[in-house]
Amino acid sequence: MGVRAESGVVVLSVVFAAGLCLAAAETTTKPGIESHLQREGFVELLVETQVRNMRQRYRLSPEQTEQVREALDHQDITLQFKAAGKMEAFERKVRKALKAKQEVPVEDVQEFVREVQPLCRRFADRQIETMNAIQSVMNDAQKKRYQEEIEERRGSFEELLGRLERWEKGDIRPGELKEQFGREEPTVSPEEIEQKIVAEINRYKPTSFDFWDLYVRTFIEAFGLEKGQQTLAWSVLGEIKSRAESYKRDHVRQYAEARTYMGSLRDPAVAGKTGEERREALEKGRRKLEELDEPLIRMFDELKTRLMRIPTTAQTRRANQVLSQEDEPATPADDERVAPQTMPAQTENQDR
Repeated sequence: MGVRAESGVVVLSVVFAAGLCLAAAETTTKPGIESHLQREGFVELLVETQVRNMRQRYRLSPEQTEQVREALDHQDITLQFKAAGKMEAFERKVRKALKAKQEVPVEDVQEFVREVQPLCRRFADRQIETMNAIQSVMNDAQKKRYQEEIEERRGSFEELLGRLERWEKGDIRPGELKEQFGREEPTVSPEEIEQKIVAEINRYKPTSFDFWDLYVRTFIEAFGLEKGQQTLAWSVLGEIKSRAESYKRDHVRQYAEARTYMGSLRDPAVAGKTGEERREALEKGRRKLEELDEPLIRMFDELKTRLMRIPTTAQTRRANQVLSQEDEPATPADDERVAPQTMPAQTENQDR
């Protein structure tokens, strides 16, 4: 699973399954990758993490957030993990053959494709259907941004299904199976898998410094900033990031307590809560994390606002062709703007 950014426009896809089955082969687990579906709260964790990040990234209203949560039904994830389970079994067969320096019979590959292809097709169709449903509750600016994510996901599915169709016909390129399945990966626990997935999802959200760095790099490219302007953009990021790092250091204990609380609720036997009580407790924990994140969200908003003061009107006009921002600040007139090549960093100092 991963997140990809397209050059020239900020496109951050929290990919539950872009790359789908092939991505699932990256890690082996015992007793099997499908066992994650039986882990109490695991599916709920993935869905809620994605909902939270979409709410922050697209500035969803409370009503939109509930509609997005409803669209992200569990069947999507069930299909993904069933396909991943088939992939896991085939991966073991391929590795065993490679270790013995044997070829994997074409018939075995075709049998595997016949098992996994229907799951992949159903999952691909359901994912695009779900994404379209999510897009339908968005406003025009949100829809435009989200369309990039849909197109990226559709392209990933087309590549995967095309490969499976080729394999079904016996067209397997030399070394292709080794490339896709022959890598030795350590066996990890379900808990480690869960942590890895959530860490990857959380890596690109508005409270993540990786996200901030990516945003500035993309902004510079999209607006075609000159050298002096680029220096100013990174200076603004450095100043705001310094404040954000200080905030995180000052709230290490609060974050740890909130995450420990959320972690304890994933196991009803430990939490002593079930049903409605447990859902209410989870919501309480999520609200606490969101409250802690709110100052970081405001800092990211400040970063966006201050970056928008750097480009000239001409640069902004050109960038509008490749970059869409839902709440983009008004661009000052040319006669009100300080020339970017001479704009001193201190003119950007702004207290909030």
